[in-house]
Parts: sequence; structure tokens; C-alpha cells
Amino acid sequence: MGDFNAQIGTPEKYERPATGEYGFGIRSTRGARLIQYAQEYNLKILNTMFKLKLKNRWTWISPNRNTKNEIDYIMTTKRHIVSKYEVLPSFSFGSDHRLIRATIHLKTTKKSRRNFSDTSNKLKTLEKQEMYLTNLNNFNPNV
Repeated sequence: MGDFNAQIGTPEKYERPATGEYGFGIRSTRGARLIQYAQEYNLKILNTMFKLKLKNRWTWISPNRNTKNEIDYIMTTKRHIVSKYEVLPSFSFGSDHRLIRATIHLKTTKKSRRNFSDTSNKLKTLEKQEMYLTNLNNFNPNV
């Protein structure tokens, strides 16, 4: 994710595995290099994967407020975990850029409570508790 200062523009059909089909503006030299980089490393440029209104696509505005470009991008190798991409138009933080955000869904495995092992059971005997405390008191972190 970052400010690449690259304008991708409208993607060509052969570029769509890396870019999707929804670009904004006219392609620059840096935009062509960014697409080439994405294709070489199997990256997906998320900005172009989601259909947004044109007024919600641009991420940078010129100081005179006449020129708008999409130059900030989020790229990933795992397009399937992203469910939403958006440009946040109403965030005012003293910059000529607008914030971009992607919603991702990570699959986590649910751990079974049956296989949970409680480590507090290991110090049940008085002898083991004393040995643990002796080792703890003799511990020297400088060694």
C-alpha cells in the first residue's frame, strides 16, 4: 500500500489479471512500470478491481484543485480475501491525498476446547512447586 505517483489509467484486456477493469485517468510511464511490476510478482492492484463512481476513485488533487488523479494503490497477492475497497472522501488531515481503505477477511481456525492443555496442573505436588520456586530464585538473566 502506498503513494506510487503512478497513474494506471484504463487497463488493457491483457492486463486485467493484475489490474481489474476499472481504472481512472490517463496512464503515465510510472503507471506502466507499476502494472509490469504487479504482473511480474503476481500482485493484484485493488483500486482497479472494484467498480466505484468516478468521483470516488481519485486519491490526489492538485493544489489549484483542477487536476485529480489516482496515484495511491493497495496491492495484494490474495485478491480473494478482500471484499471491499474505498476512497474516504471526508477525511481532512492537511494533505492533498485522500485515504484509501480495503476490507479483508482472514480465515482463522477455531481451536477445540477439548484439546486445551492447562499448564497450571504441572505444579500440583509440593515437591514440584518448591523446585520451580528454587529455579526461579536462582535465575540469573545476565548469564
